[in-house]
Amino acid sequence: MNFPADGTPSVLPLEPETRAFSEPEEMASRIEGATSTPGEERQDTPPFPTLTARAFLRKGTFQLNAELDLYREVTVLFGPSGAGKSLTLRLLAGFEHPERGRIVLDDTVLLDTENHVCVPPGKRRIGMVFQDLALFPHLTVLENVAYGIGKERSENARTAPVPAKPFRKYFFETAREIFSRPGKKPPRHGEWEQARLWLSRLGMAHFEDRFPSELSGGQQQRVALARALAPEPDLLLLDEPFSALDGPVRRNLRRELRKLQRETGVPMLYVTHSVEDVCALGDRMTFVTEGRFAGTLPVEKLWGTPLSELHWKVLGWGTFLRGELRLSSEGPRFSWEGGTLQITSERLLASSPCNDESDSFYALLGKTRQTSRTAAVFVAPQDIKLIHPDAPVDPFLETNLFEGHIVESIHLGGILRLTVETAGTQWQIECAPANFPQNSFEEGAICRFAVPPQNIAVL
Repeated sequence: MNFPADGTPSVLPLEPETRAFSEPEEMASRIEGATSTPGEERQDTPPFPTLTARAFLRKGTFQLNAELDLYREVTVLFGPSGAGKSLTLRLLAGFEHPERGRIVLDDTVLLDTENHVCVPPGKRRIGMVFQDLALFPHLTVLENVAYGIGKERSENARTAPVPAKPFRKYFFETAREIFSRPGKKPPRHGEWEQARLWLSRLGMAHFEDRFPSELSGGQQQRVALARALAPEPDLLLLDEPFSALDGPVRRNLRRELRKLQRETGVPMLYVTHSVEDVCALGDRMTFVTEGRFAGTLPVEKLWGTPLSELHWKVLGWGTFLRGELRLSSEGPRFSWEGGTLQITSERLLASSPCNDESDSFYALLGKTRQTSRTAAVFVAPQDIKLIHPDAPVDPFLETNLFEGHIVESIHLGGILRLTVETAGTQWQIECAPANFPQNSFEEGAICRFAVPPQNIAVL
């Protein structure tokens, strides 16, 4: 698609009728009962989203049904590789053009295929940090940050409390710009100072004369963030920028990014497939799988809200079982090909689709005169109780006692993460190993564990 040289919104050519983005009732695998209204969950969240995007895009055989509402917080786009996360960022930034769609940012229409409006990427006021960072190797750190600063924002930096460079150094910086970027005007003095201000905020003030090849991975990430934030964008997109960093550097950058978002109020959309990134950085989480947006919920409710089978599989966390739920004289029981679990009645009431007890599982069984139905259950890793080899078993746990061999054992500081297989079922278990013999958790070893009935969530 060709855009005018002056950067004004372009007119899209008329296209044949294609299927628009999915209607709400057609969107597959939504979170039922978990999606919340942002204004109700967070008092500091504005009542209306700062960005609304609905679009349908086809890339070969892959179809993306984008459906996003972003607020002035960090929203994490979560899903497996190939789900369409990076493609969504390119769509918002204007690098991809959908068959049908509408994107509105702060009351400014960036895309409206029905009315043939498409604002080019350079005019969307959207910053983006790519997975490969895309720093210019022939430009210094300062020049990289100053590169994208627009004139309409540079005036704000004239009063920035950063001392100006000596004239001699400013002269050589300007000369380098003229020769290294032919055809583009060099940054003005205010833009240099704005670039220095952002480098200072990200702890890179003493590296402005270095080239990207002279920096570590974490330092390059800081430069990329400074370059994206220096023009003061209305939206920041981040495509797994910390995926190649080691643990401590990654954790520090996540904290700094979250702090910057709180200070600037810039809405951020962060792409990742790491659950740790979701919990440490995000305010909200949007599931994406196979090009479909499967719902959004606050991160703090991620582990306490009954989700669908799809969402637990996307998370790759915990033990998910599908089988039959049956009422008996001994109480509700869940059976699957790998065994049987006793469940407390309170968990069944909690799994009801509404708060009215007359519509609970028990009432539904009474109406249909059935004593069982197909169901799925979920058990969180930390909710499974390891049993010491020499310890007696609590009678309350005897019905949910299992024995299996350890498939995988990973030490995470004071936490041990186990994968235990029993009769074809693999359980994820997290525990503190301090009270067990040293060789109890070697791969191939036999271990006992119990699933407390009150810790089984019925989905």
